[in-house]
Amino acid sequence: TIETASTEGASSTTLAINDLIAGGIAGSAGIFVGHPFDSMKVRVQMAANGASGGGSAALQAPHFNGTLWAGLGSPLAMAALVHASIFLTFGACKRSWIEYG
Repeated sequence: TIETASTEGASSTTLAINDLIAGGIAGSAGIFVGHPFDSMKVRVQMAANGASGGGSAALQAPHFNGTLWAGLGSPLAMAALVHASIFLTFGACKRSWIEYG
């Protein structure tokens, strides 16, 4: 089958490393894309609580001039670790199921 043909010559260590790398990239990409939107949402919500102008006033406020990438390191590292472990577990279970199932 296609599954066994693609993993036929690779060792289990190589496949595990591939799963870890793929999971780390997937988790990092999700956070890297979504973090600026989340930062903007939080800033708009915080400004809406104190101002009567709503969202448009929040985007024009002087405190909004900060970067949207502030605080990216911790969520990026955590998402990479979590998704890498998920990919590793899924890959190992899938290969075991194909081999023994």
